[in-house]
Parts: sequence; C-alpha cells; structure tokens
Amino acid sequence: FTQAVAGQTGTYDGNEMLPISDAEKLGVPFGTTKSQAAAMGLTPGQSSITDPAAKIAVQNTFEQSSNALNALNQIAGRLSGALQMGAASRVAASKVPGTDSADLKRVITTLQALLSFDALQDMRNASKTGGALGQVSERELDLLGSTVANLNIGLSSDILQENLQYVTNMFARIQQGASQDLQGASGEVASDGGD
Repeated sequence: FTQAVAGQTGTYDGNEMLPISDAEKLGVPFGTTKSQAAAMGLTPGQSSITDPAAKIAVQNTFEQSSNALNALNQIAGRLSGALQMGAASRVAASKVPGTDSADLKRVITTLQALLSFDALQDMRNASKTGGALGQVSERELDLLGSTVANLNIGLSSDILQENLQYVTNMFARIQQGASQDLQGASGEVASDGGD
C-alpha cells in the first residue's frame, strides 16, 4: 500500500487509486480506485454532472457567487470609511446617498437577496448533484446563510468586518468549486464575466 500525496496516485492491490483532485471532482472518497470509479460510471478527469438540470443549478451557483464577489469587490476599497464610524453614525450615514455607509448597506442588501431561502436551496441541490460547492459543507452553507441574514450596517465595526471577510471567503470557495465542476462538465473553464 502506497499513500497518495495531493495530485499523485498510489497503488492498492494492483489497482491505481484516483488522485485526490479527481476523487474530489467525482465526489468519491479518497482511496477509490480507477476501476471502482469506472464501475460507478464515473471517468476520472470528468465531472460527475450528467443531468442537464444539475448543470444549470451548478451554473446558477457559479453566477450567484460571482455576483456576490463582484458586490463585495465594489465596496472593498471604500469599506474602511464606513467601518471607521461607530454603528449609530454608520446607520445614520447609510440614509445619505453616495456615502460609503449607503453603499455598504446596498451591498449587504444584495448579499441577502443572493442568499435568500430559495437561492440557498438551489445551492444545496447543486451540491448534491455535482459537488458545486467544492469543499463547502452543508453546515458551512447554513452558517453562510445565517451570517448574511444577520449582516446589518448597525453591527460593531469589528464584527461587521469579520462577517464580510467570512462571506467573501465562503463565496470564493463556492465559486471555485462550481467553476471546477463546470470545467469538468464542459471541458471549458467557467468565467465570472468580468475582469
């Protein structure tokens, strides 16, 4: 028995094990051999997405995560101004169009819309069919939904900044997982549509 190292294969009883990256993409446990994957109808290097509806769900997950990251990137450079204020001042300033606080409030509203109950359910469904969430677990997805639902311009600056960073990191992981799954399904790299 030879242990596998990330991206490399080992052997077990004469059957070559899938590389870790292929096992993750196919949604099979590490240690699965190529012959076991083939018996399940899965081919290494290909995505486990075979259903057109599942592919659409994964594409939607990719687009939602891209939209969230775009919204967060738009405010990133101006976030420090809003976070330097106290919570009460930030809430008051959020009512004045064009202020950093008003823009931050808009981004929070956008994130909350992107992670509505239906959107979360679509992401869960895509995850079950094609691993669109990459290494994001159901529990982490629930925590992301709760974090976004509780984002509020009136939170303390430290907590607001922590939560926004967490949301950014999670959406980046979701986007990466969906992109990898789409790449395996079509042979093309997914694009977030903007540079």
